[in-house]
Amino acid sequence: MHTPPLASTSLLSDPTKLKLLQMMEEVEDYAIILLDNKGYIQSWNKGAERIKGYSAQEIIGKNFRVFYSETDLLLDTPGQLLLEAASKGSVQREGWRVKKIRLRSGLP
Repeated sequence: MHTPPLASTSLLSDPTKLKLLQMMEEVEDYAIILLDNKGYIQSWNKGAERIKGYSAQEIIGKNFRVFYSETDLLLDTPGQLLLEAASKGSVQREGWRVKKIRLRSGLP
């Protein structure tokens, strides 16, 4: 069985999660990033690497706050999103994000 190299080891112990991760790993057109409840990156697919510029080895285990501008960090936008996700089960918000090269990228 193929084991996704783009996920933390804690996700690989459940066969159902492993199968889902294997499918997500191959998506190249979209960044699919799984976070824990504190915002730490648990999985990273090919699309995330292409769009954000980080390899899985560089980013897994880091907090998703690295993708937010200084202004968003001062406003605690990442913290607000985590709270909303915890209460609703998921959250989506369009806006500017920071790539590895520290440039902002617009979301369509």
